[in-house]
Amino acid sequence: MKRNDWIRFGAVLAVLFAAVGLLYPFWPLQDVVKLGLDLQGGVRLVLEAKNLEQMSDAQRKDVVDRIVTILQQRVDQYGLANVEIRPLGQSRIEVKIPGAQDPEEARQLIGRTALLEFRKVLDEASNPDDLVKTSPTQEILPSHDGSSYYLVEGEPMVTGDVLDDAEVRTSTDPRRPGLYIALKFNRQGAERFAETLRRLQVGEQLAIILDGVVYSAPAISESAKQAAQQGWREVQSSLSITGKFTFDQAKLLAVVLRSGALPTEVGVLEEQTVGPTLGSDSIRRGTMAILISFILVLLYM
Repeated sequence: MKRNDWIRFGAVLAVLFAAVGLLYPFWPLQDVVKLGLDLQGGVRLVLEAKNLEQMSDAQRKDVVDRIVTILQQRVDQYGLANVEIRPLGQSRIEVKIPGAQDPEEARQLIGRTALLEFRKVLDEASNPDDLVKTSPTQEILPSHDGSSYYLVEGEPMVTGDVLDDAEVRTSTDPRRPGLYIALKFNRQGAERFAETLRRLQVGEQLAIILDGVVYSAPAISESAKQAAQQGWREVQSSLSITGKFTFDQAKLLAVVLRSGALPTEVGVLEEQTVGPTLGSDSIRRGTMAILISFILVLLYM
């Protein structure tokens, strides 16, 4: 090679080493570069908002926009990165979750309405056929673990729109070990809950219902009644949701409760899981193209 060729070759190597030195602190690049489904795999869902038939176009747009906002809050609080959520037409929403491997977890986070209600329990049985409704507004709802059924009033006494926070905690009670979700009402909710406690009798049950499933149905105690008499602050953080939760299940439940209920029910129209093989192939092809380009530049010199 001539002297000028060696100078060019040295300059190329210098630039190459400088580039490697600048990129090294950020390696692996997927930690700082936004990778979509085509590069790292994941889950794609298409949701459809229901009960929009009687709404105007402006009302439909408002409902869909609110759904997008709430879903974005859910994925952000759950700690998912690079999630794309966008409207599709007047009633559909597309959700892309790169890196997700569990479609069921994605459905639980994205597809549930998260309607939280507190209703008076009228009766309880292990067999739903043993429960008799005395009013068309009453409902028979299953428990979270499917072991029992509850006959509840149709009208909720308190709803989740007055919830201020939901937090995963570990029980210190040896009789009920495990995780639970501690609920905290805002002032309006606490006042409403205190009024509910004053109306119920000691021993009556209040069902905590999420999307039509009873997670717990605590009996009203004398101490709870006394706390309600003292004011809303005494009952603001007195409720919790218990169950045999894993940490991920409890975290997901707390996130959807904190984010609030969707303005209408949604259904999953499409579900697609993109495997990581596609992402690996794409990255490998890109890396090979860069190497070939670099070799061609050297040969040209």
